[in-house]
Amino acid sequence: MDMIAVNEAYSYSQLHNIILNNELKSLLSKYAGQRIVKSIEPIFNEGIIQRNIKHLEQITFSVTYNCNLQCKYCVYNGTYLYERKKSNLDMKLEIAQKGLNYIYQLLKDRLERKLTISFYGGEATLNFRVVQKIVESARQLFNGWELSFSVTTNGTCLNKKMIDFFVKNDFTILFSLDGPLNSHDAKRQYPDGKGSFSDTWRNIIKLRNTNEKYFLKRVFFSIIHSFDLSLFDVFQFFTENQIINQNSTRFGLVNPYKTCYYQHIAKHVDHEKDLNAIQQLIKEKLKKEGKLEYSIERNLADLNIVQLDNKSFSTMAGSCDFSRKLLLDPEGKFHICEKMNDKFPVGDVWTGLNFKRMQEISDQFTAIIKNNCIDCQWKCLCAPCYIHFANNGTFCFDKSFCEVQQKIIPKKLKHFVEQNSIKAEKTSDNKTKKFHQFIILERGPVNTAILDFLKGNVFQVDNQTIADFQNGYFEKIPGFIENAEKEELIISTSPSKWIPPLDQGNDPLVKFQLKTTRIPLTLEIEENTDLKRLTVYLEDCNVGLIKYFGNDKIETLFPNMNIEYHKKDISGCLSLSKVDGNFPRISEIEYYRQKRYNSCWRFKLAITENFEVKPCIFSEIVVGQLGTENIRNIIAKMEKYWDLSKDRIETCKDCELKYICFDCREIAYRKSGSLCGPNFNCSYNPYTGKWGKSPGLKAKEVIE
Repeated sequence: MDMIAVNEAYSYSQLHNIILNNELKSLLSKYAGQRIVKSIEPIFNEGIIQRNIKHLEQITFSVTYNCNLQCKYCVYNGTYLYERKKSNLDMKLEIAQKGLNYIYQLLKDRLERKLTISFYGGEATLNFRVVQKIVESARQLFNGWELSFSVTTNGTCLNKKMIDFFVKNDFTILFSLDGPLNSHDAKRQYPDGKGSFSDTWRNIIKLRNTNEKYFLKRVFFSIIHSFDLSLFDVFQFFTENQIINQNSTRFGLVNPYKTCYYQHIAKHVDHEKDLNAIQQLIKEKLKKEGKLEYSIERNLADLNIVQLDNKSFSTMAGSCDFSRKLLLDPEGKFHICEKMNDKFPVGDVWTGLNFKRMQEISDQFTAIIKNNCIDCQWKCLCAPCYIHFANNGTFCFDKSFCEVQQKIIPKKLKHFVEQNSIKAEKTSDNKTKKFHQFIILERGPVNTAILDFLKGNVFQVDNQTIADFQNGYFEKIPGFIENAEKEELIISTSPSKWIPPLDQGNDPLVKFQLKTTRIPLTLEIEENTDLKRLTVYLEDCNVGLIKYFGNDKIETLFPNMNIEYHKKDISGCLSLSKVDGNFPRISEIEYYRQKRYNSCWRFKLAITENFEVKPCIFSEIVVGQLGTENIRNIIAKMEKYWDLSKDRIETCKDCELKYICFDCREIAYRKSGSLCGPNFNCSYNPYTGKWGKSPGLKAKEVIE
């Protein structure tokens, strides 16, 4: 069995694409033969691409090719093969409007009414008039949608008008700032050679002074580091500068591929010496302040400055599945993203997206991978992006990229396993002390499993998942599963596709998002309710979904609103609240939401025909009365019911599966007389770790 040691406790199997505890490795080696999968097939066809585009998350407008700076490492300055050159071409308003209209027509019928609109260049603020017009048009077209806006800028051209506009529209601003004056001005210069730090910094201060709360929430910094500059200076600047040390930073290196940039650099700084100095600085900060705010990681050509409370590492990624983003350039052509060179357009504003061309790009890229990566031991963890092999309209394998990845990936695995201190401690007496032993690493456009592993959110795996993996391969190994279970190396639950992380600590980013976002409400409306009057009462609310319990069609009263039609039958709630081990797949964000809120009642308002407000349409609890009370006051009282997470529910609070199953509080309340009463429709005993027979409540039992 071909195993690669990660550390003293864990190994990576290149044949099966898993990380597993060494005890389990020994067992697998004993029972399993070698099996190398030599199949890399095209991921997408035209139908899948069209479906994925419907889930588009972000449209980026490259509003100009012009820039007022001449940064030495810029990919558009002539030192990079196949990249366009900087020019004075600006996006015209007609192009922008056509592109926006096309995207709206493409997405208008989808259920998720959320979209990010970004602005890129060149220097996007040089065409600020078009940025303004796009935002105005987007708000009209996507009326009722949750729109987010962002801009990438060098910050030198910001003025009061721009700042006021960005703050008013809650823009996310990504400043290009490479560190202190000496580091920044060494590379980020005007055409005459003058550094740009003082102009950028002056406008950063101006923005902070305009609205400090907005600045801390919406301003980010992008650092591009060159190996001839001091990493210590950059680290010290971003960690100790009181103006910006609370803001998030994104750290990257000058792109080393397909460029002669580094040929012009005579001497590289000794980064090992730099790293030692940084570690000493960290120790001093820890001794002085009693806490550690920043860490720095180095893996050959890969450097990351990371805030320790932000564990969203972007270390493993792959080619896009065409659902994440699109870019529109000043000429009216669509591209996969802002990082892809302009030799791979995928459509334009006059004829729309060319799905056949998108499939060709996917097929050509897959062919490169298939011909060059099939025998690589790290192929399941590497997942290169289109940009790494993109040439002049075709793809060509880049051996230098491959060599770097073969050095980086094993170091990353070893480093992050050690950083997260994942321990394998056998236990059988306490169900809540289950341990992680077996991590299946998914291979896909975005390798979510390895990201979760690197963040420390390692997943328990049950027998059914192992049986499903690689078409039941592990299930077919005689004695493997049975003996792994016997030795308590695999935790057995009932069949499910996803078991959540053992770590019960909430992700601070998710917590922050839930706290600060103006959350869309779900509105349940009873039949015969005066809907025109209701819209007046709720005009100050952000409604994301309407569930209408009646036969009337109400689209004309709620245009551009996501509407579902339901029958008023509590049997559906009974079915959802039945817990027998057959859990649906749950996303990470949904998992954390269920840690914080009730899975059914959260962010929900139910309105009866006489304008009583309840936690849900079936509830007997009346929280308020529209028309006699302000909706804000009612929502304030409603939060008590939204917050009924499983941590407050009898029996459920002791269950390790509590955040992945549906909780109907109304049924529990009717049966127990307590808002925190147990789920009588659950057949699992968390104290014994055993499943019994599901009670199977009937609607009559609940209603009576």
